[in-house]
Amino acid sequence: ASIAYADAMLGELLDALEESAHAQNTIVVLWSDHGWQLGEKEHWRKFALWDNLIRTVLMVKVPPGTPGLPRGGVQGGVCDRVVSLVDLYPTLLSLSGLPPREGLEGRDLTSLLQDPGAEWDNPAITTYDFNEFSIRVEGWHYIHYIDDSEELYDLRADPEEWRNLADDPEYRD
Repeated sequence: ASIAYADAMLGELLDALEESAHAQNTIVVLWSDHGWQLGEKEHWRKFALWDNLIRTVLMVKVPPGTPGLPRGGVQGGVCDRVVSLVDLYPTLLSLSGLPPREGLEGRDLTSLLQDPGAEWDNPAITTYDFNEFSIRVEGWHYIHYIDDSEELYDLRADPEEWRNLADDPEYRD
């Protein structure tokens, strides 16, 4: 019910925006909190680094004529590339026609807004606790824990991350 309500309210917000004088100069970004375990892998919480917990919703609505995008604007689509929420700030700078800032860790997602299938070789790094982190690239997910244990998953063959390949000599490199 809460998701249906949030969806309805977002629809009302976007409808009101479209009817306003600001429709042609407003970028809308929608993102969510990360996931929650509901018994998967015997966890009932959100504090882990598995893919179903670190993934979030990210949607960007950009008006036609936005700098860096095709003249007619982007018609929409789904992008399956691995990105990070730290990519939002450099992207919004670019879309707003502002100069990039030095020292940012995020990357400008404008190329993916132009073409959701564009090449993208940038990892998403997630941290949880001291020296616990995850590195996610297209098709692969590596996790390092504070006790130096590791997990490695081939997400194409094992999207639910049940087969840890970290100790398999074939994947050591």
